Amino acid sequence: MKIEYVKRGAATRLILIFAGWSTDIRYYRGCVAEGWDTAVVYDYSDMRMPDVPKRYTTVYLFAYSLGVWAAERSGIEATVRIAVFGTPDPVSDRYGIPVAIFRGTADALDRKSLAKFHLRMAGDKETYSRLAVTLPPQPDTEHLRQELLAIAAAAGERHAGGVRWHRAYLSKADRIFPFRNQADYWNEHPETESIILDAPHAADMAAITSHCIPATSDIGKGFAKASSTYRDNAIVQSEICRRAGEIIDSIFDGTDRHVGHLLEIGPGEGMLTEQWSGRLAADCATYIDLYDMPEY
Repeated sequence: MKIEYVKRGAATRLILIFAGWSTDIRYYRGCVAEGWDTAVVYDYSDMRMPDVPKRYTTVYLFAYSLGVWAAERSGIEATVRIAVFGTPDPVSDRYGIPVAIFRGTADALDRKSLAKFHLRMAGDKETYSRLAVTLPPQPDTEHLRQELLAIAAAAGERHAGGVRWHRAYLSKADRIFPFRNQADYWNEHPETESIILDAPHAADMAAITSHCIPATSDIGKGFAKASSTYRDNAIVQSEICRRAGEIIDSIFDGTDRHVGHLLEIGPGEGMLTEQWSGRLAADCATYIDLYDMPEY
């Protein structure tokens, strides 16, 4: 496998994409988010996983098409795993691409048949014209053929599995990875949330990643805009803060209420601050929030 970065410079958060066969970094350039790096893993002719820097403490893994199988076997640790238009059993009459079609694609692969594959992937000529500019301009069809053969050989080997997929997107109009096979696989894994899209196999990965990645700046702006009316409407949050105050009382009942360093995450308008500050004596406090807090 190979890895390339679409965007780099964030400290701890990574969007990690396992590419679909015959695509590379060009196909995923729109998969970016504020405060996140984006890396693309591709070329499954060699299944040795490249190193991913250990500084990433939050990894959202997106695997597209045959990339679902590759991601499951990569051994990479991820915070969230999302499968897109594929399954971990890619060469299968029941759960993946039918065996005869998969092997036939590999055996007959040349520039002309690859173009036909991409047209089926797009679903129609208009979508294909947009898709073509995101694909490698000079594809090495022999290397792509060997990659398919390597996947077919490895897919038949036993694999322990055990990877938790948090969400799977299924493509209803898929002409590559039959929808029925996608549905049959994910229906047997109820722990994975399934979302069905009326789309061809050519996934809009930028839209899918933006749907899944938390837009922290937008969330922060939303809370900031509503701060003046927050107390009047945050009934559940107010009750949670009141209960938190009672828990503090029970923990420190009859003991010294002095604490050294207190950390409050998401202090917002200060409802929880009021509860603990009336009960605890802290030497100092650190606040972490999604937006610049006004002074209260």
